[in-house]
Amino acid sequence: MKKTMLKTIFAFSILVPCLILFSACSLKLNQFHFRVNLNHPDANYTQAYLDAHNFSSKNIVYILNPDRYDNVAEKLPAKGDLIMPEGKTLGGWYLDEECSADKYFNEKNWKALVAEKKAQGSKNGGAYAYWIDETDVSLSFDLNNENATLKDEYKNELSIDHNNPRFVGTAEEVAGANLPELADINVPEGKEFAGWYLNEDLTITLNPTTIANMATQSADLRVYAKWVNRLEVSAIIFTAPDESEEPLASFVFSESIRAEYDDDIYADSISYSVYRDEFAKVQTLLSTLPTEIETNGAAYTFDAWKIATWRDGSPVLLDFNETNWLEETDVSASQSFTSIWIYATWTPVGA
Repeated sequence: MKKTMLKTIFAFSILVPCLILFSACSLKLNQFHFRVNLNHPDANYTQAYLDAHNFSSKNIVYILNPDRYDNVAEKLPAKGDLIMPEGKTLGGWYLDEECSADKYFNEKNWKALVAEKKAQGSKNGGAYAYWIDETDVSLSFDLNNENATLKDEYKNELSIDHNNPRFVGTAEEVAGANLPELADINVPEGKEFAGWYLNEDLTITLNPTTIANMATQSADLRVYAKWVNRLEVSAIIFTAPDESEEPLASFVFSESIRAEYDDDIYADSISYSVYRDEFAKVQTLLSTLPTEIETNGAAYTFDAWKIATWRDGSPVLLDFNETNWLEETDVSASQSFTSIWIYATWTPVGA
């Protein structure tokens, strides 16, 4: 027993220093020199900021782990920590000396820079202060989805080659700038544009009033696009409702039609999946279906398509139009799928 304990103690005496050495080596391998560049000869830090961080000059370099973005971001001084160049104010932090609009400092761009530096074998990077006139505001746009891009026509209009336009001017000028609209954006597959927001949490909507209010607090404004999943609708199409008192009859969908949409259904119904904003596709499908039938020795002529819904617990047939379609498929934003029932009404021939 005593020998076993001695062996265990000996093993730990070897293992623990090795683990410490390994951890130290790993940390050193992942070290990154992060330089904070004030990017203007007349810009400086307040003495209080220098004293609080034990800095003796404005040439500040941190040695840190580049994979911990939050730790990197907190190294950037706040506006109140800086002595501004005359007539200038801080318009944000960027990842290149030119302060290109598509290189502003955020987690996505920082991670891309670190990956690029690692591929090059470099351990150096930093952030650069962007200075604008003290009466101006800088408003940058983040499409907030790697698959969302600006259309070439919009880029050409602004003479930019990236997807992050920036507008600089007074709050009133920025509010009236030619901001990207839905028609200017290539929308990601399966997504729906839900507007521009003034914070990353997407709680403050963009409008001239909010821009003016936010501009009194910061000259560096960033606007983020909000995307939601496009709502998929299963349009279940029946040839006749059961509960209606109207003179109705049903036909059997052909095998080819049922196979095209959903072959695992009843003969007198088909299931058709579309997005909520594709009402026209449903119209096109319905226009291909029969307009006359014969059943039980009687002939019927197609009357109209109806949307079946319920009011106070009773079935109601609404006119099939885009307004009713959108209203009946207007569900919670947290949902990504819903169903709607569409029925055909028929009139006996000669009635």
